[in-house]
Order: sequence, then C-alpha cells, then structure tokens
Amino acid sequence: MNKVKKSWLGLWALILNSLIISPLYASEPLPDMSVYHLEGEWTNQEGKSLSLQELAGKPVVAAMVYTSCVHTCSMMTTKVLDIQKQLKARQQEGVIYALITFDSKGDTVSALNDYKMKRKLDNHWQLLRADDSNIRRLAGVLGVNYKEVAEGEFSHSNIISLLDKKGVLVSQVNGLNKSTAALTEKLVSLL
Repeated sequence: MNKVKKSWLGLWALILNSLIISPLYASEPLPDMSVYHLEGEWTNQEGKSLSLQELAGKPVVAAMVYTSCVHTCSMMTTKVLDIQKQLKARQQEGVIYALITFDSKGDTVSALNDYKMKRKLDNHWQLLRADDSNIRRLAGVLGVNYKEVAEGEFSHSNIISLLDKKGVLVSQVNGLNKSTAALTEKLVSLL
C-alpha cells in the first residue's frame, strides 16, 4: 500500500475514533463508588466553575489543604509534588493533581491562584474551592476529618488520595511520615 493511502487510512481511523469510540467511552456510566457522583459547584484558581465530574478521564492525585496553613498543608503539597516528580514527563500529561481547600472563606480564587504561583505548580494542577457543604461531603467520601479550631485555622487529617479515571478511590496515604511509593506505583499502573 502506498504512503498516501496509509496516511488517509490513518486519518480516517483518527476521525472515527474521535467521533464514535471516544464519545462511547465518555458516556459510560460512572461506577457506584465514584466520587464524581457528588453534586455541587466548584471553582478553580482561575475562577472557572466546574463539577467534580469534569475531572473524569485522568487519574487524580488529591489532597485537602488550606493555603494559609504554614506547616502540614505545605508538607502535603510537597508530598504531592514529589509524586509528580517521580513520573516521566509523558506520564505527567495523563494526571491531574488537585488541592481542595477546607477554607471556603479565606481561600478565595485569588488566594488559590497566589498559592499556585508561589508553589510553582504547573498546568496539571487544579486548586478547588466550594461552599462548606460541598467541601464537607467530599471530605466525608475521602475519609478526611477536619474542624475549624480558630478563625481561618483548621485541625485536619493529612491524607493524599488517588482516584482512577472514573473517580473511584483506589489508594491513599494517611500521614505526613508515610511513604507515597505504593500510591505512586498504583498511579503509574493507571496510566
């Protein structure tokens, strides 16, 4: 077969995949255990409104933090950055890194954006905020406990969660001194 026919066949295969196969995959129902069943509006660091379901299609490494925390939340962000750095560049393209704030009042869009810039987080990162009820529901599903102990200060679990492409929780690291090796290995297996 000559090169022209091969390139046309390749082009048609790409078109058919994008028109028929990809939409079929995207329209598959979410598993019962998917976090993406949670309703609610979220806002990212750019002020864009989105639903959690919009994260579907890629594995998500998520941690719940608040940006004015100078101790454990900074360490949690560093642990997620370390996970990202363990992946090859082409693998990083297939992952979303999400920081979800506890602080619905203090973590404005501007505060989230400033934190992203300060921590030099790349375009694979989503920093998300919502109202208290949406934050509480997501924390409950992820097994993250938190409590406001003073104005703008929170006592909280230190958990990094890995969601598969359909939003099912598949791995967690609970604690600042725990290794992320098993979670990272599971993440690579999803790519």
